[in-house]
Amino acid sequence: MSLKISPKHIIPNALTFANVICGFFSLVYSAEGDLLWAGLFIALGSVVDFMDGLSARLLKASTEFGKQLDSLSDMVTFGLAPSFLFYQFIVNTNPSWLKVMSVFIAIGAASRLAKFNIDPRQKKGFVGLPTPAVGLLIASIPFIYEFEGLELGLLLQHPVFQFMLPVISCILMISGFRLFSLKFERFSLQGNKIRYAFLILSAGFIAVFHFTGIPMIILAYLILSLIHNFAQ
Repeated sequence: MSLKISPKHIIPNALTFANVICGFFSLVYSAEGDLLWAGLFIALGSVVDFMDGLSARLLKASTEFGKQLDSLSDMVTFGLAPSFLFYQFIVNTNPSWLKVMSVFIAIGAASRLAKFNIDPRQKKGFVGLPTPAVGLLIASIPFIYEFEGLELGLLLQHPVFQFMLPVISCILMISGFRLFSLKFERFSLQGNKIRYAFLILSAGFIAVFHFTGIPMIILAYLILSLIHNFAQ
């Protein structure tokens, strides 16, 4: 079967490959013990991931190849890279058997992405927490540990936290919980109120709480989705 890619597909596919590159460098920096740079590349990957989907919609360049490529790149950047980052974080802060728990992040991401490709319910929304959200959550951990105070640092080192976070992340990714999509089909307020409310709330969390605002954003996403589900 021949694969035909027209010029309009170049931009979204190039952005998807850039996502893979971000995941690769995150893994490299985690292996070298530089978890801040590892987290930064995951965050950069999430920006590129958003842009590739947006460009594909604007250019009307969505293809089955692009869909599969996107999931494979997401597995690298938001599955393997966060899992390895968390593994290294546990090794650095609490060297024990707990480091094996980090594999649940990769397992959850693989299951989530496989389900996404075959689930017709996820055209306009999500079922289960998207992998970029989990990737950003894990990416924020070394920054919170480094810059947000002793109390939070002690919490991140606690064995209960290091045991539960990968498990909860995995459960949320493979769950049947419905969440609204951040994909903008158009930019008018109509039909996008919850998306704009979430973006404004997210900006407020980052402005006030800095890196600690990232876990708050994930929690807000879950709560707003719950409200949105009841409202429909």
